[in-house]
Amino acid sequence: MVATNRPFDLDDAVLRRLPRRILVDLPTVDDRREILKIHLAAEILAPSVSLQSLAEQTTLFSGSDLKNLCVSTALACVREENAAAAEAKAEERSFTFPEKRTLEERHFQKALQEITASISDDMSSLIAIRKFDEKYGEKSGGRKRKPHWGFGIGDPAESKGTGRVRAD
Repeated sequence: MVATNRPFDLDDAVLRRLPRRILVDLPTVDDRREILKIHLAAEILAPSVSLQSLAEQTTLFSGSDLKNLCVSTALACVREENAAAAEAKAEERSFTFPEKRTLEERHFQKALQEITASISDDMSSLIAIRKFDEKYGEKSGGRKRKPHWGFGIGDPAESKGTGRVRAD
């Protein structure tokens, strides 16, 4: 198994040895919402936080970019709590850290200023990957596969759907 974000740099000898090539494209809005939901499952979100809105704001973000966004958001919240604790200490008043942090919309907005999509705005690398997929990918017209059962033995049309190994 091979994974790369630069398939066009692979040698022809390597490409010949890869029986299947599957493009894993950027996530859609719904995919991004679900990815955010997974990464934020253990977090408490304020009622003002909308995962749908965040998914819409992160158009060119990959799954990895979304993970980085969630980590940066949590760090923004922790920094804010630490600053409040330091301020309370300087004013000689007590401060109690919350039992569990609550991520607010402002933490996400701060993280969105720090974390950007790894795909460039001109999308030249994404365009090159999609062109590669058209030429060499699973759905390209260059490679025709015969339908078969299991290990490529037999033709399913001949079996008439019985799936028997031995004739009676």
